[in-house]
Amino acid sequence: MKKLIDNFVTILMVTVITVLVWLYAEDANVKQFINQRVELHFVTTDGQALILEPASTVVLVSFNGSNGQYHRFQDRVNGQALQVKVPYDPNSLDVEIDLKREFEDKLLQDIGISLTDIDPPVIPIHVEPIDIVTLDVDVHFSGPITPTILSVEPTQITMQLPRRIAERLRDQGLKATADFSELNLNDIPRGEDAVHTFKITPPRFALPNGFTDADIHVSHTEAQITYRIPKTTDELTIERRVVGLYISPSIQDRYDLRLPEDVRVINDFKIEGPPAFINQLVADQASRTLRLKIVFDDLAEFDNLEFDEDGVAPISKEIQLDISGPHEVRLITTLERLDLEVRRRENAPE
Repeated sequence: MKKLIDNFVTILMVTVITVLVWLYAEDANVKQFINQRVELHFVTTDGQALILEPASTVVLVSFNGSNGQYHRFQDRVNGQALQVKVPYDPNSLDVEIDLKREFEDKLLQDIGISLTDIDPPVIPIHVEPIDIVTLDVDVHFSGPITPTILSVEPTQITMQLPRRIAERLRDQGLKATADFSELNLNDIPRGEDAVHTFKITPPRFALPNGFTDADIHVSHTEAQITYRIPKTTDELTIERRVVGLYISPSIQDRYDLRLPEDVRVINDFKIEGPPAFINQLVADQASRTLRLKIVFDDLAEFDNLEFDEDGVAPISKEIQLDISGPHEVRLITTLERLDLEVRRRENAPE
């Protein structure tokens, strides 16, 4: 029995050793691995403000190596991009990267594989310096209403973008724009300060090949604008005006009309008109450029009056606003019609 157990242990040990030797030989056996995908990401050497085109790429790598080396290679490249540093020379913005040298000297040197091919072996990189340009914010509006701009915040924006575009913007003196077009100015109270936030639109320009909007950085995308819609009219309370009576000659020959004493003066009525005219009246409330009057100029108005035995009849008439100036002035206060007495003149013409 003891001899049987000793034989079993010997066989087991030989089997284990054989397997280990086989595994070691298999791991150390050199094989050829063809067209292994490797993602590369290009970076600047010392953090300069540069845009690299292309920023990344995928290459196919072929090499000789053992299984162990292959697994270490997979651990290195799977799920992550290998970084390749790109040198910057301001006198030469186009650089060629020797990928075989990069892989052998830096990226895979510690793994120990033997590279046989890289596709492509060399990749050209364009190095674009980043510049910062400052642009004024120009407020744009269209339509019949012109607001008065009181303040704009910010008055300028900065843009970080490829140098060739920055130089073009400077040369052309272009500006960013805050546009009022989407705001209905008819709804804004007149003569009062209003504040709204508007989108800032940078100048339009074509990006060089390979660049995207992600390469453009803008300091501000909105502007807060304080503005005022000028008043087209102002109001004024007129403290006192005498009502004038204007009668055509043909009516005066036939009728006698007089205002009662208690209605000859109208106090505290409101008018509305252009600010310049209103300011003129404020400075001179007694100005004769504004009068109240009752006008009789149509003889037919008296045809249907019912005169009493004394030749007297009542008549009602509206008060008119008489302006020696802009026609846009109007009464805000509703003035009541005035009642007058009409007396037929003796010996009046038929």
